[in-house]
Amino acid sequence: MYTKPNRSVRKSQKQIIFITILMLIFGNISLLLEMGFVGESFTQRKLIRAGNSSEYVSIFHQYPLDIDLANIVNEVILHNKSFLYQPINPYIYHYLHSPNPCDFRHTKDERHSVLIVVKSHVLNTNQRLAIRHVWKDAHDKRVRLVFMLGAHSLEGEQWRVEKEVKLYDDIVQGNFIDSFNNLTYKLLMGLDWINSHCRQADMLLFFDDDFYVFPNEILDFLRRLPNQRNLFIGKVIKNQRVNDIRTLRKNPKFRNYMFKEIPTYVNGGSYVMSQETAKNFHTAFPYVKYFEIDDIYLGIVAQKLDIHPQQDSRFDTSNPQALAYECSHYPPRLLKGECPLAGRRRERAPVIRHVKVKPDTFWVRLYMLPQILKSAAKNVGHALYVV
Repeated sequence: MYTKPNRSVRKSQKQIIFITILMLIFGNISLLLEMGFVGESFTQRKLIRAGNSSEYVSIFHQYPLDIDLANIVNEVILHNKSFLYQPINPYIYHYLHSPNPCDFRHTKDERHSVLIVVKSHVLNTNQRLAIRHVWKDAHDKRVRLVFMLGAHSLEGEQWRVEKEVKLYDDIVQGNFIDSFNNLTYKLLMGLDWINSHCRQADMLLFFDDDFYVFPNEILDFLRRLPNQRNLFIGKVIKNQRVNDIRTLRKNPKFRNYMFKEIPTYVNGGSYVMSQETAKNFHTAFPYVKYFEIDDIYLGIVAQKLDIHPQQDSRFDTSNPQALAYECSHYPPRLLKGECPLAGRRRERAPVIRHVKVKPDTFWVRLYMLPQILKSAAKNVGHALYVV
């Protein structure tokens, strides 16, 4: 037999419902705040830049060491001051091979001197032969080509590199194993070698040994650039998250990485920087925690130095007018510039529609709050009715 609940029971039920709704409201608000407002602290959300424009700054500014790196590096370089901090990313390798230093002085040519730095795997002997052949006609007295290599993981294979060194004298080799996890060491070694042996070069072109570059065209492009202190050009990648990069997502070490957002960085396949920018990076590297992926690490350091990469479509593989694009690990194709991967990406490029997406910010989520609360209340009502 059904009995009507007394007044105290009804009052307690109303209190439970009221408390539940309050918890849902505050829970959703806290979730929105966590997603859109607290993810990056209040003090680092905005940085006022030239032209009175503002844009959000990544939490990677606090990536260890948490210091004002831009000002400190500026003081060290301009005023020859010493660092007040102990290095946390020291250069722990030594050179197995280092070619003769650059010497661009014995020429009356006033054009920019250019150093071409190819990041090559130690096993890719034929790739390097193809690249040398591509560049042989473009060489002049103000252009130098060098390859950055790690060491063989197997004993008894070093003789191939020794032979290359004797024939070409263009190999910079470190004693670290040439592997994916040591890509950043190759970058550190490259800029360390440049700082020690090739500071005369005005412009530095970096690219991987599976990229095809049009030598004469890109040299003309480089020699028209101003030798600015913070010049850093390539295919700029923004607004990526850790879960968007398969290498990070599948690696257990990065799965629960403390930063969910990737800093703005330049694709490591090909990019350009001035000698002054290279010196800034080289000075800063020992004081920025090591990160295995070289282009992301360079992006972290660039943000800490307030160096803003410049987007240039001529470094985009999907651009038919690209000066440098991803090609092939098959040397004959690289030699001829036959790059099916770049071709496929170019075929897909026109199909991709450019959709203007409403920015996913705190205020957008706040605007959606009534809809969220309405849905939550409906679910609570349904749950109470079922009970």
